[in-house]
Amino acid sequence: SSPPIAPPDIAIYVAAGSTSVFTMSGGAIGGEDTFTNTSARGGGMYVAGGAVTISSGSISGNTATVNGGGVYLNAGTFSVKGNPIISGNKLNDSDSNLYLYNGKTIKIVGKLTDGASIGLTGKDKITEDYTTNGNGETEKAYFFGDVLGTVVAIVNGEIYLQVSLKDAWNAAVQASLDNNG
Repeated sequence: SSPPIAPPDIAIYVAAGSTSVFTMSGGAIGGEDTFTNTSARGGGMYVAGGAVTISSGSISGNTATVNGGGVYLNAGTFSVKGNPIISGNKLNDSDSNLYLYNGKTIKIVGKLTDGASIGLTGKDKITEDYTTNGNGETEKAYFFGDVLGTVVAIVNGEIYLQVSLKDAWNAAVQASLDNNG
């Protein structure tokens, strides 16, 4: 079952149904430093179904109180290519950019290019058709995990998020030092 939502609090709401389509090829959803859009889930965008394609533009400066400060992908298709930016979004005080609910994945529909930056909260397999569309080790750098100690890896031609206990420990110690000294 889908979690409850409150569409009036969300900047962009893509409704359930095969006819719902949203295409972003520039512009911005949210303010880079102002955190203007706030919702329980999907401060910048809530995808309840349909199809979303983002090739450029930014989703940043949004907040959520439950999950998905930038985007909450509940159902439907979320596709990227080019140089989309989904970063600088928050869940309370933590990073939360693109939240993939219950094993959802991002469909890669073209080559990612310089300037792309996609922060992810999810686990295991994150993409579909990653290497099929000419992406490889270089483009992997356009993805980053929102959760402390998350490592982005290419496994069997797709992007996976994996937790590195060593990286998580080092990041926690560094954060503690930064906050206390």
